[in-house]
Amino acid sequence: MKLLFNVMAITGFALSASIVGVLAVAYTQFDSIKGKVTKGITAEVTKAVTDQLTKQLDGKFDGMVDALPQKTGPAMPF
Repeated sequence: MKLLFNVMAITGFALSASIVGVLAVAYTQFDSIKGKVTKGITAEVTKAVTDQLTKQLDGKFDGMVDALPQKTGPAMPF
């Protein structure tokens, strides 16, 4: 019985120590982790929005560029 209690005590200590270690690393590296996650999310959202806009605008402006004026100059000819 004593062996069982010793194993449980060692296991509990190991779990507690590992949790404290993980929390210490997360606390000290929080800004770095937050920056990486933010950059990743921003890149994914930008890619998704660009893809959707490209799909929606494909072919919508065909022929409109030809209708624009080809010369520039003063508003009133002299």
